Amino acid sequence: MYGTSCSSRMIQRLLLKCVTRLCAACACRITAAFWLVAHSWALPLCSRSHQACAHCRKMRKRCLQRCLNVETKREKILEARHREIRLKERSRSEQSKEEETKDREGEERAEDLVAYAEKEFYEMVEAEMKKRGKEEKIVKEKNKENSEEEL
Repeated sequence: MYGTSCSSRMIQRLLLKCVTRLCAACACRITAAFWLVAHSWALPLCSRSHQACAHCRKMRKRCLQRCLNVETKREKILEARHREIRLKERSRSEQSKEEETKDREGEERAEDLVAYAEKEFYEMVEAEMKKRGKEEKIVKEKNKENSEEEL
């Protein structure tokens, strides 16, 4: 490229070899940075290639550490989400079980209330019939007494 295309190509190849081992997100940044370095230096960069590779190794270690940290954070977040989902499902299933038992108890209570109301109603009806029967007897007796007095 600039009269020293051989040396810049060598450096680019070395850098690209080092960079290709990195993750995709970090590799894009590093290749862009090293491409600028390689193109801005029109001088032969063979003497700097070892420094660049050493720097690249440091960058690789840092990037790998960052990538591992990011991945562990992602895993922790995913595990937390899965735990939350499991807890929600458990609570929903427990709530549905509780609601079913409440519904059953409510139905039993309703049936008990209906039975109690029917029993009470029939007792009241019987009591009223007894009252009326007594009243009718009293009325009949009064009528008999009145009719006997009239005779």
